[in-house]
Amino acid sequence: MKSSIRLLLLTLIVLSSACSKEVPDPTNTVLTGKWKLAETLADPGDGSGKWKKVSGGTNRYIEFKVNGELSGNVAGDFTTYALTDSSMLTFSQRDDATIQKYFYQLKDGYLQLSPAGPIWCIEGCGSRYIKVL
Repeated sequence: MKSSIRLLLLTLIVLSSACSKEVPDPTNTVLTGKWKLAETLADPGDGSGKWKKVSGGTNRYIEFKVNGELSGNVAGDFTTYALTDSSMLTFSQRDDATIQKYFYQLKDGYLQLSPAGPIWCIEGCGSRYIKVL
């Protein structure tokens, strides 16, 4: 009987750890790697916008490689990136001189991106990502 209870407890522990939700790692301060879209911000123009979790199991991601290459399915035609300073990233297209700048922040385990020109949001907007690799 005791071994049955131990086996049941062990099974419950294994199952509960296998079903854990993705939680951002607050100690993560490295940009390189693969980031999964977790939250978006859209403000109607009055400052009342709130971060909203992306519903369902999103497969939208962005990956920053050590060599400056950019991949994923949220960066459009942009193929490279460069750190402009401690709060600005520049995405570039390989075939022409098209660029897009983003304010970025690594905070509480999230990567937060907001457009910084030439394309801007009229109202506040942005996206938050959780590191997956």
